[in-house]
Amino acid sequence: MTEEVEPALSTGWLLLILVAAVAVLLFLIMKVRLHAFLALIVVSLVTALATRIPVPDVVPPLSKGSAPRSAAWRCWWPSARSWAAY
Repeated sequence: MTEEVEPALSTGWLLLILVAAVAVLLFLIMKVRLHAFLALIVVSLVTALATRIPVPDVVPPLSKGSAPRSAAWRCWWPSARSWAAY
């Protein structure tokens, strides 16, 4: 049996946060001329805090990423053996 989880915010609030985050991201990139990567990191952190995600749950994924580097590298770069087949 699984326990029912109550959402912290309603769908309307989450959609409002989404629209605001996209608007702030575009503003930071286009008007403030902040580098897109830095703007995305800032907006991601603020969005996570606005949706009531605890800080200890936000920082590790941002600092480590979602996959190990070796796995991410293998996703798009063919191995040496596949080149030999050509």
